[in-house]
Amino acid sequence: QMDFVYPVSKLKKVETGLKLNQRVFGNDYTLNNVDLLTGLESENDQLSNHFVYTERIGAAYGIWNQEINTISLQMGLRYEYTSTLAEVIDNNTANSNDYHMLFPSAALSYDLGKNQSLQATYSRRINRPRTRTLNPFTDFSDPSNIRTGNPNLLPETINSFELSYQISKKKGTIAASVFHKETDQIIQRITEIQNDSVRVSTFANLSTGQNSGLELILSFRPAKWWNINTNYSFYYSKLDGSNIDATLASTGYMGSGRIMSMMNFKNGFGIQLSGFYRTPMVRVQGTTDAIYSFDLSVQKKILKNKGVISLRLSDIFDTRQWSYYASETNIFELSGTWKRQSRLLIAGFRYSLRQEKRSSRGNRGRSDMRGGDMDF
Repeated sequence: QMDFVYPVSKLKKVETGLKLNQRVFGNDYTLNNVDLLTGLESENDQLSNHFVYTERIGAAYGIWNQEINTISLQMGLRYEYTSTLAEVIDNNTANSNDYHMLFPSAALSYDLGKNQSLQATYSRRINRPRTRTLNPFTDFSDPSNIRTGNPNLLPETINSFELSYQISKKKGTIAASVFHKETDQIIQRITEIQNDSVRVSTFANLSTGQNSGLELILSFRPAKWWNINTNYSFYYSKLDGSNIDATLASTGYMGSGRIMSMMNFKNGFGIQLSGFYRTPMVRVQGTTDAIYSFDLSVQKKILKNKGVISLRLSDIFDTRQWSYYASETNIFELSGTWKRQSRLLIAGFRYSLRQEKRSSRGNRGRSDMRGGDMDF
């Protein structure tokens, strides 16, 4: 990665850069059958899988920054070329996909005075499919529920529009915004029933997805040693999968929120409590249940503040699980719950060889024009 910043003047600045990235992901899974009488082993070709996914990305970007009295303007454009190769070594098959994309972005901020500002942003982002959604290996561990990936998946592209207002006071900051996101080729899990009893699920690109709603962010300092950050968004979602089946469509209202309470005391002792909540979500073939969870961590600075010992308990009440309901009219109804071991106690120690000053260049709500994936 290479970045270059040129200050044209005190109030004008140009940023540009190049980035090359290569990622190789491998999954080699072999299942052997053992003859109990002879002790001989033989590989089960149907249940073995050697999958290699290679992704190469080249990108170039340019950003123009300018301040005019109480107005700040930022405009940018990023170009990306992506080349992917999904290989199944066992049967010598490969799927390749090359594509070019342009990503414009803009942000306009107006200083209203008295620590108030108004900002409008637009950005186009990309969300590439995860490797687990691409692997065409068929999972037969449950003969009634077969799962497989789709190596022909295309990336999602997201156009985001946002208008926000922010006010800062001595005790904290409040930011409120309205937003609209349009996603093309949105990736969703699709289920079909074969032979009247076997559920086969894979991933597919739907036509479009839309989210429109409100977001509220609050940062509050009840005391010098105590800081609380919270945010909540409420939005209307619309999914259209008519490119696959005319019946694949759904709409609904959803919301999600997070809260984090941080207390840092004079003796180097700190406590952090965080939690999140998400309402039931609509999917193109059903819904998922609401989910919530809380984490707690404590830490103590030692060795002249260069060392930190910590203890963290994740998912305090053991509530982090994913439940779903899926249906297709007059064909099937499915429900299930998926849960991993999420309540964990983790101890840690960190030691810094030197103290480094860190600077934050980004502002909340400003577009990241250098790129990066974004989930819808």
